[in-house]
Amino acid sequence: ISRSESVNTLFVEPKNISQSNEKRLEIIIQIQAIIARIEKDLTIALGKYITELKSIINFIYFFDEFHTRVEFADTFNLTAPVISDKPLIDLDQAYHPLIERPVKNSLKIDEIHHGLIISGPNTGGKTATLKTIALAQLFLKHGLFIPAHNAHMHLYEKVFYFGNDGQDLTHGLSSFAAEVKNYTELYNQLGSSNLILIDEIFNSTSSEEASALAVAFFKKLQTKQNVHIIVSSHHQTLKTILHQDKNYISAHVGFDLEKNSPTYKLHFGSPGSSQALNIFKAITSEQADFDNIYDTALQFMDNQAIHYEKLLDSISQKENQLAKILQENKEINLQLKNKKNAMDGVINLKVAEKVKIAESKLKKITDKAEFFLRQAKRGEISNTRQLDKKMGEVKSELIKHKIKEDKPTKDYSNLSIPKTVESGKQYFCLPLEKTITVNKVDSKNKVAFIGKGAFSMKMKFDTLRIANERKSSQSTSDGYVRTRNSQLEYDCRGMRLEEFESLINDIISDLILGDLPYINIIHGHGTGVLKNWLRKFIKDQKELTIISADNGNDGETRIGLKAN
Repeated sequence: ISRSESVNTLFVEPKNISQSNEKRLEIIIQIQAIIARIEKDLTIALGKYITELKSIINFIYFFDEFHTRVEFADTFNLTAPVISDKPLIDLDQAYHPLIERPVKNSLKIDEIHHGLIISGPNTGGKTATLKTIALAQLFLKHGLFIPAHNAHMHLYEKVFYFGNDGQDLTHGLSSFAAEVKNYTELYNQLGSSNLILIDEIFNSTSSEEASALAVAFFKKLQTKQNVHIIVSSHHQTLKTILHQDKNYISAHVGFDLEKNSPTYKLHFGSPGSSQALNIFKAITSEQADFDNIYDTALQFMDNQAIHYEKLLDSISQKENQLAKILQENKEINLQLKNKKNAMDGVINLKVAEKVKIAESKLKKITDKAEFFLRQAKRGEISNTRQLDKKMGEVKSELIKHKIKEDKPTKDYSNLSIPKTVESGKQYFCLPLEKTITVNKVDSKNKVAFIGKGAFSMKMKFDTLRIANERKSSQSTSDGYVRTRNSQLEYDCRGMRLEEFESLINDIISDLILGDLPYINIIHGHGTGVLKNWLRKFIKDQKELTIISADNGNDGETRIGLKAN
C-alpha cells in the first residue's frame, strides 16, 4: 500500500485487515451521525426550558459563591458583623487574617471622635492595624464576615487608603508632591460617609512642617460631614497636638524595653516613643564599626526631645507591667474559682458514690421483702411463725447495712485534737485529708472557715487535728490513682471518635479533683465530628462549661467547671 523514500522498503497490508478497517470507519461515521442527531434533538428539547435553565445556572453560581464565602469565613475564623447606621468602627480582638498567630487588638471610634492617631516603634504593628481596619471594611462591602471576635461597623460609602511612596519621576513628582496630589484628589472625591487611612503621613518632609500640615489638613477634613481619619505617625509634634485634641483618640503600639522588642499590643490614651535609637542600637550591637553611632546621635538630639521620648518610654513600660499584672490576676481568679468548683465536685462525687452503694444494698433488701410478700399472697407462707421468720431475715439485713457515721479510712490516731482553733493557723483536716489554713473562726457554732474569697467552705472543729508533718504529707485523693501527668492542653486532631471519647472521660477527672484551672482541647475543624461530640458532652454535664478563649479560635474548646 506504500513504499519508503529510499524505495527499498515496501509496506504491505493484508486484505482482511483492510476490509476490517473500512468497516470500522463506517461504524465510526454511523456513531457520529447518531451522536449528532441526539445532540440536535436534546438541544431542541432543552430549548423549550431555556428560562428555567438560566435560573438553575444562576442558582448554581449563587450557591457556589455563598459556599466559598462560608468556607473562607470558617478557615480564618471570621465573625458576622453588626452593621451600624451611624459612622462607627468597634472591633473586639481584631486581627489580620494572613498573619500567623497574630496579636489581637480591640479598638473603637464612634461618631463623637474625628479619628485615631497611632504612634510607636517601627515593626510594632501600626501598618498591620491600618490594613486590618481596611480589610474589615472591604470584607463588609463584599458581604464577607470580619476578622475579629466581635464587630460593630458602619459601611462607609468611600474608603481611602494611603500607604506607599507615590513618587513619579516620569511626571516630575517627588514623594512629598505625590502625597499632596493624592490628598487634594481625596478631598474632591469625598462621599456621604468616608473612612481615611493614612500610614506615615507626610513622612518625606521635615517633622515640624509635616506635623503642621497634617493638623491643618485634618481640620479641613473636619468641615465635611461623616469623616473618620485613622493615621500612623512618628512626628512628635503631630502626636502631641492630636493627643491634646479631644476630637482624636491617641494610641500607640507597645514596646518591651526589657526584651528590646515590640509587643504588637495597641494601648489607648497616650502616644508612644518611636524607639528608633534603641532599635538601631539593638540591630548594630554585634558590629564593632557602629559602636559609637548611637552615642554620637544622642549628642545631636535636643535634650527636650530626649526627655519627651524617655517619658513616653516610661509610660509604655508601666502600661506593659500593668497589663501583665492584670493578666496574672485574671489567671489567679480563674484558678481560685476552679479550685472551689473542684472541691465541690470531689464532695459531690463521694456523696454520689455512697448513695449509689446504699441504693444497691437497699434494692436487694426490698427485692427480698417483695419476694416474701408474693409468697404470702400465694399462700406459700402458711402461718405467722413463718412470716415472722421471714420478716426477721429482712430486719437482720437492714441492721447489717445500717448507715453509720463516716469515719476516716486512714489511721490518724497519732494526731492530737486541738484545744482551741485559731484563725491564721494550720490544721490537718480529716475529711479533706490534707493540711489547711484557717481564715476565720465561728466559736459559737464551732466552725472554721478555710479558703480564699469565693473558694470558701466550713469545717467543724472536731474534724481538725494539730498538723503533723509526717502524716499530712500522706495526703491523697480517695480511690484515685494517677496513671498519667496532668496537662493544660491536648491536641486531638486526627483521633478516632472512640479514642477521643475515652480521652475526654479520663482527663475530666483532672478538673473535678482541682488539679488544673481548665483544659484546652484542640480538635480542629475538619468534619466537625470531634467538636460537635465534645460540645454536646459538655452541655450534658451539669458541672462543666465552655470557657471563652482569647484567641477566638473555633478549632479548639476550653473546658472549665461551672461556678455556683
